[in-house]
Amino acid sequence: MITTNEIPNEKIRLFHRKALQIAQRGLSTFPVDRRKASTVLISVDKAHIAELRELMDSFQNQLLDFIERHPNGQDSLVQVVVHLTPIGDRSQ
Repeated sequence: MITTNEIPNEKIRLFHRKALQIAQRGLSTFPVDRRKASTVLISVDKAHIAELRELMDSFQNQLLDFIERHPNGQDSLVQVVVHLTPIGDRSQ
């Protein structure tokens, strides 16, 4: 489920909350060989936030290309979540 970038939509927010719940459940349910969780903390200047978002968009496009190249996977349904959330901001 996608929406145009930067347009808030409550259904998309609900979808994202559910995706995070699935990820949280997966951490306690599945062994490490069946899941991957990775977190990177990034110190970034406001001037470079757009570049970081572009990297995320590029990765998403790579995932979509992967899906197009492998459209008939039948062994597993997996969720990939990439989530950018501020955790500290000098302007707060």
